Amino acid sequence: MKKRLVMVEWIDAISHDGGAWLSADDDNLEPSNCRSVGWVLKDTERYIHIAAHFSNDGADMGGDICIPKGCIKRVKGLAIEF
Repeated sequence: MKKRLVMVEWIDAISHDGGAWLSADDDNLEPSNCRSVGWVLKDTERYIHIAAHFSNDGADMGGDICIPKGCIKRVKGLAIEF
């Protein structure tokens, strides 16, 4: 099984901590710049699905995330294959 390792730079939504209401003039809440590293499971026109962990035989994976392409700033391939 060959999998490509990538770093994905993307923008994520952020929510107000504690579930409290925001005042109309609160401008401190902004989307978050993120970086995620993982093995590419699926790369489509709509999203990229990566996983951070695999079992020794590659049958099981975990720590996976599906990132919408509209949120992605850059995908950089890393020089390792699995």
